[in-house]
Amino acid sequence: MLGWLDIRQRYRRSVLGAFWLTISMGIMVMALGTLYASLFRMDTSDFIPFIAGA
Repeated sequence: MLGWLDIRQRYRRSVLGAFWLTISMGIMVMALGTLYASLFRMDTSDFIPFIAGA
């Protein structure tokens, strides 16, 4: 509960709010997944879920 209140207070004035955390994490996973998949010569559809922890 305290964690959720801290996030709400931190992003109170933002238009995207707490969803910004999810959006930024998704962008980072996509960017790193695409980069590492090309470096390791792997298929991105196999490597991105690995990076995301699924």
